[in-house]
Amino acid sequence: MGVSQEKGVSAMKYGALIGVLMMLAWLVPARADELDLCVGARPVSLGGSFVAVADDPNAIFLNPAGLVQMDRMEITVMGARLFPGIEGDKLGMGLVGLVLPAGGLGTLGLGVQMFMADRFNKDAFILSYARYLMGGLSLGVNLKGMMWKADLSGLNDPLGGSVSSGLKIGLDAGLFWRTPWKVRVGAFLRNINQPSIAKNTDLGGKLPMEVRVGVAYERLGMLATAELTSKDGVMDLSGGVEQRFGENFSVYLGGGQFLEKGKGSAKVNAGVGYTLWNMRLEYGYRYLLDLPVGGEHRISFGYRF
Repeated sequence: MGVSQEKGVSAMKYGALIGVLMMLAWLVPARADELDLCVGARPVSLGGSFVAVADDPNAIFLNPAGLVQMDRMEITVMGARLFPGIEGDKLGMGLVGLVLPAGGLGTLGLGVQMFMADRFNKDAFILSYARYLMGGLSLGVNLKGMMWKADLSGLNDPLGGSVSSGLKIGLDAGLFWRTPWKVRVGAFLRNINQPSIAKNTDLGGKLPMEVRVGVAYERLGMLATAELTSKDGVMDLSGGVEQRFGENFSVYLGGGQFLEKGKGSAKVNAGVGYTLWNMRLEYGYRYLLDLPVGGEHRISFGYRF
């Protein structure tokens, strides 16, 4: 194969990646921020409805106010393979979350999110803090640094071999209320300051603020949750059910409906979890009904110290 043919193939692969990301931006309320999708297997299995659950390290990414529910140090690690039916590129995600309770001083969280493709990577580094305000009401905040990098080598791109956005700073805030009636209520504001992720901020590239509100109810080993998300004109109504069998095994089912200017798109979700001593292994699957390229497979491992 000649040099020009190799460059042509590389360009086609890069074009396929751009097409995939455009489809995701249209069908999923990520809206130009792939890291919105980077959460653990359990939240995904519940349809993404987690703002009023927030009782494991995934709260760092979906509602830091819920971190107060954890009284021991916990860690979660997640790996995901996205849409294996897509040809020409491999899309994946990784995540690490660590919760550090500090008694009366509050609870700290440290998180890393990674979106990975052959020629494009995006990362976020998050510092969370949460503490009780009164009764069962708590407040949580995130300070996060975000950056992306694209490898354009071999594509005859005028920008050169690689392009990076540099480090961008974002702010999140959440509220969590565990009521006396087995009901939990949560709210989360992501990207309050609407940071620009463009290399040149004069070009725009602002991330829209996302608003999440939800409720959850727990009774007799079952947890039911529902959530409404609004972001850049897209509404996402999601929900899920977690059923525990004894102390070790759980089954998750969930789903949701995206709505934008009269257009809709649905998702279905499912997963399982198993606890052995202080270790937790979870698998989650999500399928977007309007994107026939396979689903998302996620595996999370957690440990409670």
